[in-house]
Amino acid sequence: MWSFFLIYFKRFFHIVKKMLCFVLFGLGGIILTFLVFPPILLFFRNQEKQERVLRKIIQLSFASFTKLMVITGVLNIHLHGVEELRTAESKIICANHPTLLDVVFLIGNVKNANCIVKSELWKNPFVKGVISRIYIPNSLGSEEMLKECGLSLEKGHNIILFPESSRTIKGKPVKFHRSASHLALATGYDILPVHIDVVWPSGLGKEDKLLSSPDNGIIDFVLSVREVLTISKYEKMERPIAARQLTNELLFVIFARESL
Repeated sequence: MWSFFLIYFKRFFHIVKKMLCFVLFGLGGIILTFLVFPPILLFFRNQEKQERVLRKIIQLSFASFTKLMVITGVLNIHLHGVEELRTAESKIICANHPTLLDVVFLIGNVKNANCIVKSELWKNPFVKGVISRIYIPNSLGSEEMLKECGLSLEKGHNIILFPESSRTIKGKPVKFHRSASHLALATGYDILPVHIDVVWPSGLGKEDKLLSSPDNGIIDFVLSVREVLTISKYEKMERPIAARQLTNELLFVIFARESL
């Protein structure tokens, strides 16, 4: 009887704390949009400086939000090999995608992070001024997308991709699209694989209810950085074969140790 009430108590307060954190996240976004970003766009006229400062602010904001969720006891996050992530330069960072917070964890630990984001954000009057300067819209054609990503990598930026395209559905086979492999093969830049593991239910997965919670009231995340996948060994292969084999290797490397 008492164990039931204890579990209920932990779940209830987890949900309350999680909702408060997301409210603060939203308020933080409003503050950045109206009070922080406009002066940067006004005083830093050089586009490259604008990009660098904006990326750094977003990185620090996401890292701070992660710390807030840890301090409040909403989640624990265990990092393995994260130094490789923090010092990465001109890498295509590929990760599985179990929850809403994956991109927050990655951007919070990656300097000069670039992403491919929904083109609808370009129409949002509040964020389009910043989004259009530092991220790539998903509405671009394949050739233009490769060009934009290649230019970003040449500048030393790291591009974060989720080869699944959408969040993982628990219990269903994971399938990777070949977009990351095609990008790596077209540009010649290496892939840095990352595996993200989480206790279910987290209230953050694709089919989770937002108000669900683990029995202990804390979501446990493990973020593990794998060894870099070098592209040079695929250079002499025909592109379709190379893309297929590289995608299979990426899938294996990200998930291989999950069962160890």
